[in-house]
Amino acid sequence: TRPDGTMGVVELRDAVDAYLRPYIAARLAQPGEDLLSRIIAEPIEGRAWTLDEAMRMARNILFAGLDTVAAMLGMIAMHLARYPEDQQLLRENPTLIPAAADELMRRYPSASVSRNAVVDVPVGSLTIQAGDIVYL
Repeated sequence: TRPDGTMGVVELRDAVDAYLRPYIAARLAQPGEDLLSRIIAEPIEGRAWTLDEAMRMARNILFAGLDTVAAMLGMIAMHLARYPEDQQLLRENPTLIPAAADELMRRYPSASVSRNAVVDVPVGSLTIQAGDIVYL
């Protein structure tokens, strides 16, 4: 834990694992009707899942849907609110909706990759300073 009380990535993972472990172990022993039970009930290359494998799958499921889809949909709604001409175009040409959905999901992804700048980098009239987070 950091001096300010927040957790680093490894500590957060360990805390999530400690919370999930009893639940996952119970599902491995006696699967229920929930999504994770259905996934881990399927053998991997003919064998049962290990606790570690099931833990990783549970983590992936948990974090894959944690706010990401809601945030993406919010950004898409904001785009359509800011650009009423795009709304109108889609209303008048509903056949464009699938392509527009693909483009809007590309433009406003549910998850992004970030990097930390290691040196100052001028970009137009701004400078990305060493240590700044840059989203790709």
